[in-house]
Amino acid sequence: MFLRNYWYVGGLAKDVGAKPVAVTVCNEPLVLFRGASGQLGCLGDRCPHKRAPLSMGKVVGDAIECPYHGQQFDGTGACVRIPGQDHVPPLHRTGFYPVVERWGWIWVWIGDAGRADETLIPDFSPLNDPAWARIQHVAPTKCDYRLWNDNLLDLTHVDFAHSVVGVNANYHLRPTEFIVKDDTVTVHQWQNDMKMPAWHEKLFATLGFTEVENIDANWVWHPPCYVLAESVTTQGGPAAAGNTRRGRMRYLHALIPETETTSILYYSLARDFDLGNQLLTDFMTDTVHRTCAEDVVMLEAVQRMIDSDPRGAGHGHELTVRMDKGVLKAREILTRLEREQAGERPRLVGAGD
Repeated sequence: MFLRNYWYVGGLAKDVGAKPVAVTVCNEPLVLFRGASGQLGCLGDRCPHKRAPLSMGKVVGDAIECPYHGQQFDGTGACVRIPGQDHVPPLHRTGFYPVVERWGWIWVWIGDAGRADETLIPDFSPLNDPAWARIQHVAPTKCDYRLWNDNLLDLTHVDFAHSVVGVNANYHLRPTEFIVKDDTVTVHQWQNDMKMPAWHEKLFATLGFTEVENIDANWVWHPPCYVLAESVTTQGGPAAAGNTRRGRMRYLHALIPETETTSILYYSLARDFDLGNQLLTDFMTDTVHRTCAEDVVMLEAVQRMIDSDPRGAGHGHELTVRMDKGVLKAREILTRLEREQAGERPRLVGAGD
């Protein structure tokens, strides 16, 4: 089951121009297009006439034209032209999905259009904040999006699955607390005077960091599939705002749940120091590409094992350990929200469970 009344990333705004773009979100085939006026539209990708994919068509004015019989549909899904007849029946339309362009990403509302509220779009403002230098990455993955949720909430995997960021990272040794508030889960990690991970030696070299560092990081999961994280790294004292030798990093993750076994991660890594250093940006880009590629390999392998397991895909077939607490809390929240959506009585999740 997918949660419907949420905003999901539908793609990058720069990728939607004069040519329609096909995307799948929560098993829904959609088409994104930009009309002559610049207005962005998101419709169901099936023409209601013969179910031809509108994404194979073209944009005409502010409408999209079906490639099969030339019928045209405006940004609300209403048919505005049927070749060969003057009358267009009012019910001759395709599905309409509210869509918002923000921070260079396209956000699509998959549920009840009347409930679409732009204030519910998560805050990804560092994507275009001039106080941050950033890189972006897109990672299509043949796995259930919930495996990405698990991956981002249990950082101990970094020590073992990643060949660059995992060297001397010691996530499994850092003090960790798990905080559940409303429908969010925060994984808080910190450590003082720890040996700098190898990739941090290069990342923070321009700040003069050497040998040891202090780090304080929060990874905050929002349902159904957003993780916004910030880490503060310092030397010469705790990771506090008053420490002048400090560097902040922001990690922004948003997922497209395409189908039950495919997903796309949209990811951005941003820093608030040495903004004009292109060599440092290039290093971050290479690191992120390699790290995400390693995640994709592992998550796709896990998905194959789940698919081949005769017991099915239920998480009840897994054994759990202490560092799974954040993962388990997020799964409980998702299950409760799914039950609420289905009209079932919810199971409450307590912060002290």
